[in-house]
Amino acid sequence: MKNLKVVVISANTFASPDPVYPIGASIVATACRNEGYQVHAFDCNFRQNPESDLEAFLEEIVPDVIAISMRNIDDTQFPDTTSFVPWYTRLIDVCRKVPDAKIVLGGSAYSLFPHELFELLKPDFGIAGDGEHAFPALLNMIDKNQITEKIIYAPKTDLKGVEIIPDREFFDLQRYYLDGGMLNIQTKRGCAFKCSYCTYPHLEGYKLRLRDEKAVVDEMEFLLDTHGIKFFFFVDSVFNYPEKHAASIAKEIIRRKLPIGWSGYIRPEMKDPGILKLFKESGCRSIELGTDAMADETLVSMKKGLILDKIFEFCEACHEADITFAHSLIFGAPGETLQTARTTVKNVQATSPTAALAFLGIRVFPHTEIAEFCSTSGYLQSSKEIGLNPLFYLPAGMTESLRDYLKEVIKEDPRWIIPGIEEFDMDVLKKYRSKKRKGMGWEIKKFVDIIG
Repeated sequence: MKNLKVVVISANTFASPDPVYPIGASIVATACRNEGYQVHAFDCNFRQNPESDLEAFLEEIVPDVIAISMRNIDDTQFPDTTSFVPWYTRLIDVCRKVPDAKIVLGGSAYSLFPHELFELLKPDFGIAGDGEHAFPALLNMIDKNQITEKIIYAPKTDLKGVEIIPDREFFDLQRYYLDGGMLNIQTKRGCAFKCSYCTYPHLEGYKLRLRDEKAVVDEMEFLLDTHGIKFFFFVDSVFNYPEKHAASIAKEIIRRKLPIGWSGYIRPEMKDPGILKLFKESGCRSIELGTDAMADETLVSMKKGLILDKIFEFCEACHEADITFAHSLIFGAPGETLQTARTTVKNVQATSPTAALAFLGIRVFPHTEIAEFCSTSGYLQSSKEIGLNPLFYLPAGMTESLRDYLKEVIKEDPRWIIPGIEEFDMDVLKKYRSKKRKGMGWEIKKFVDIIG
């Protein structure tokens, strides 16, 4: 056992509509323990008083190193946006009460704004990118007093053969499963697509790093056998790309006859017309489509690479395979007008989804094409405006008209959920979960009769 005592903190407290198991923090904690360090974990979720609870926890453990995993920088909801930066500031103030403890920041939020958050929060170290190898390496340097860098940019390593399977018991697995209705699992990192607003390529790379298909199903089977987990959510940016990889996972689930259900983020296009029936046979019950828009103009401006007819075709195939689906949408891309918004709404409704999840405005993050557009089109006075303070793009003069229109859409069609305008009814969702129903939160739209 190595000398350093480490605490890994999952800082996330945002649980709308469902709490999400901190898989990244769990992987990092597991990697550190595998290297022989004394590892303890603290979850800020599910707590009435996380600051005082954390202070008491740290007083008991007295760690040498405190790693803080930062999931999101804000809730990306416009116009009613909540920044999580003040919460992170208070959290670090608690951590500083531990004498001589080194504070290390990581996670996707930190990886998007490494310099800004380092300057603001003043930790000892920060790790941008994959943390499971970089953090144990940093611990080794701390232990030997061989520090060379304060901000570390971790390489994007291959997953096959060197992947670290998270020990889910670092955090309250059963609480997340019961309250969240599913457990997350990852089959790859990276995204090969070039959507104008998306941060995945920056965070994980354009090159896909695929996990071994059998290793994915091994993990699912282990969680089923040891923890009774029967519903999974694939957290990949796009589960069904490459299609062959997703199909191999589905076939392996079928081969093992695992009695599970699953969902995931899906791109609404397919090469194999039978892929959705294969998904259904393997336990797929519902999917969330990364559609973003259903008007040609906005699909093009967001660089989706999707064809409207193909989206309709995919949705029809979902109905034929008896797979419930929701569209994920963003209103307010460059070139958006009331007419394109109406076209999107009309076309979405024509596909007969269970739900439509929409956001007003595009949250502008660095290293994205929309950030470059904003900086060069006169939308911003300077690129420095793209930072920790939530910034959203909407075409000039369209904010109020789009917001008013979407309010009318919600009134006329109860399938629409638009955070920032119409919040998710958490009381209804809790009632739904209390009946031990698993799967996506938006599936309550199918079961109004049992929760009314």
